[in-house]
Amino acid sequence: FFRMSCKAPPLRLQSRTSGVARAEGVAAAAPAMPTRAARRAPGGRVVVVAACSLVAVAVLSQVQKVAPSTETFVSPASSWALAGGRGSGAALRGATARAAAGEADSEASDGSFWGTLRVMASGLVLCAALLGPPRLSGSLEHPGLTAGPEPALAGAYKGGSFALGSKVNKDPLSLLQYALPLEDLLGGKEKVQSIRALQADIEYVKSNVPVRLWDKASQGSNDAAKAVADPTSRKDILALVSADRKPQVEAILDKLQKDEIPKLVRGIEKGASVSMGTVKDEEAFVSLGEDTKACQELIGQIEDLMIPAGYTTTVPAEFSNLPRLSGRADIEVTLKRPEGSTEKKYQKDEATFPEAVFTIRVDGWSSPVTAGNFVDLVDKGFYNKMTIQRSDGFIIQTGDSGAAQKNGYIPPGETKVRKVPLEVGYIGRKDPLYSETVDEAGLVGRPVRIPFAVDGTIAQARVEFDNDSGSSQVFMFLFESDMTPAGKNLLDGRYGSFGYTVGGNVFLRQIKEGDIILSMKVTNGLDRLVRP
Repeated sequence: FFRMSCKAPPLRLQSRTSGVARAEGVAAAAPAMPTRAARRAPGGRVVVVAACSLVAVAVLSQVQKVAPSTETFVSPASSWALAGGRGSGAALRGATARAAAGEADSEASDGSFWGTLRVMASGLVLCAALLGPPRLSGSLEHPGLTAGPEPALAGAYKGGSFALGSKVNKDPLSLLQYALPLEDLLGGKEKVQSIRALQADIEYVKSNVPVRLWDKASQGSNDAAKAVADPTSRKDILALVSADRKPQVEAILDKLQKDEIPKLVRGIEKGASVSMGTVKDEEAFVSLGEDTKACQELIGQIEDLMIPAGYTTTVPAEFSNLPRLSGRADIEVTLKRPEGSTEKKYQKDEATFPEAVFTIRVDGWSSPVTAGNFVDLVDKGFYNKMTIQRSDGFIIQTGDSGAAQKNGYIPPGETKVRKVPLEVGYIGRKDPLYSETVDEAGLVGRPVRIPFAVDGTIAQARVEFDNDSGSSQVFMFLFESDMTPAGKNLLDGRYGSFGYTVGGNVFLRQIKEGDIILSMKVTNGLDRLVRP
């Protein structure tokens, strides 16, 4: 990550003419370099780990000569990566139990080839354990290298692979639902437990379908069916909305009860009845993906209706001259390859398409100014016919209007670029933080409402050392767990994220620099845009 950021800083404002960052009337800022300690630490760590590994090999060789039994070393990092946290404890307990029981190794013998190979492997596993992902929370792993905020976690009311303390949430719909300030506005977690539990039931289904754990998926769907049918549960949910909105919520609950959840139950039964790897198995998987998404969308609508009518996120007076989004909006983006391109056409489910279409959902509850600025520009047609100006497997960036327009958006009749501040919403804070990074505000470790945890996270680009220099340039982040582990990256709280790609995600990694934006249009939520 450091090598990439130092070689080509990904999130600066781009200039087509010079290829460097620009600020209006200010010279381009150089990319931020890691501190001396941060640059030195990884190399020193490798030396230490190598030395420890050699010592481990030597020690284990001597131990093997005395007692040819197996001492299993399990890397917490490896089990965390492979088992998603929930299985890591079991893996460690299993390894400890095997060591305590003193399982005999029938193949171990003094000086044998296999014995030596096993010892070398043990040393390498120890090396992997020392190099594995750190389990830090708002602290420093190395001097000069700040660990990012805690990951956003879903399923706070139910176990499962999305449950609190088990696995980082990489579901954009779920993250958007948990970003809603329901707990802050309605009286705490206990007050909203009924709707959050229903949400977690569907997420439990969604997390178990890909691995074909049909019993667990069935448990989640049955729990959801009981929740929407139970009079007490429905009463608790309806108690969270105003009287004028109760009929809408009742209609959504009826749809879930009579149509969507039964469809989910039937789909799970079908999936459980067919052999894995068959055509019917794939059909069941695809169908269940659509069905769970439909349930998530409906539950999300209920949660949106729980936000009190007239509620707006507080915006400082100094930014009152900027557009503001009070709620959420959907943006449909259509791309195509440029004429003469040698790149392959866009692909989905083995079919090819001349155009890529995907949907971005922006969150005005978490970032009213940043989302409002973007929706305003989309509605004005600002991005239409513009090209993708960067796509490197890490980010997809566009919005550079060129040097003549000072690489941003200049409103008609004005000469200065309209700028938006750095704006970050944090869990536990009712209103966003403005003009300060997580480090400057002393909030390292506080989870953000819209974390950089999934493919297609959309955020505001800005000049490297000017927090309030954003304008029209935006980027979509491509999540790569090996480079930027969710919750431990250098982006959360340092760049203004304000939404996710919620449809057509399959096209994101096929987008190339030079692709043309045929259109961006607001398909839902334009009525929530407030212009000054």
